[in-house]
Amino acid sequence: PESGGGEMRLRSLALAALFFALLLLASLVRAADAGNESPFAVGMTARATGLGGAYLSLASDATALYYNPSGLVWSDYQQALFSHSLLVENSTVSYGAWIYPITTRHGLGLGFMRVGTGDIQRISGFRPSGVFDYSYSQLALSYGFRPVSVFSFGGSLKLVRQSLDNLSDNSFGVDAGMMFRPTDHLSLGLVARDLFGPELSLQQASEETPTTVAAGLSLREIELSRTLALTAAVDLEKIENRDVLWHAGGELLIDGLYALRAGYNRDNLAFGLGLKYQRFQLDYAYQLVDYLDDTHYFSLSFTFGGSVSEKEVRRRALSQKVPQKQSERERLPGILK
Repeated sequence: PESGGGEMRLRSLALAALFFALLLLASLVRAADAGNESPFAVGMTARATGLGGAYLSLASDATALYYNPSGLVWSDYQQALFSHSLLVENSTVSYGAWIYPITTRHGLGLGFMRVGTGDIQRISGFRPSGVFDYSYSQLALSYGFRPVSVFSFGGSLKLVRQSLDNLSDNSFGVDAGMMFRPTDHLSLGLVARDLFGPELSLQQASEETPTTVAAGLSLREIELSRTLALTAAVDLEKIENRDVLWHAGGELLIDGLYALRAGYNRDNLAFGLGLKYQRFQLDYAYQLVDYLDDTHYFSLSFTFGGSVSEKEVRRRALSQKVPQKQSERERLPGILK
């Protein structure tokens, strides 16, 4: 029975890898003819930004909905995360997400992301004639599945909306990702964002967001001493008609509570801080941006609910007790005789 189960798991793993390889191939073909980069490329959360955006192999929390949907199944608890950043004057980035691990093999996530600029001056006849707003937002529903203990894959279905003054349009997009964790410290990730769509049009102008394909490698929480642990990550990112971009970052965790971060993100430097307290985590990042004001990111996350892995241990223990009790009942009449 064990060998049969092992064969089934290996078969599931092979099918999942083949499925994602086909999706990745389709994304590379599609990327040959696409539009501008997604506005969300500016970064979503403080920890990821502090690591230079090198996060797709580390995203095992509520950030997974954007960085790598396959990562949400690695969380042992429910988690909610809120992040906000002021890019330039009147331009902001907001991110909110919730993940729910159903079991140790299945997980769901729901998230909202928005990039927007307010109070843009409208000019009519060379004279100011009021203000208007621009926004680009998406609502994402994500699912992650872990067929074997070291591998997961997942996807996100996104409802995307673009709005400019009194014009707006809606579309759908799809992200897909996979994650491989052969050891407790090594992680590899692969993701294709905007695999299908979205294509948005305002008036007669139509614009399609290009597919982004990225791969990442990370070493997580390598113990340097009793109080220090190091995490390092690097991502390579390819967008159509562009050279390969790379992200790199490192995090020093002190006493399991305090984090110092530094990263390199597309020719820009980034720095970050983190603080953990029980189930809460507060993160901050500062990113230097060429030709623009430097940006500040703030994120707050917290876990809640019971541990999924502990629930499954109790469930297995209970299922083993039931047959034992049934066997005792069957023996009882013979003992009474």
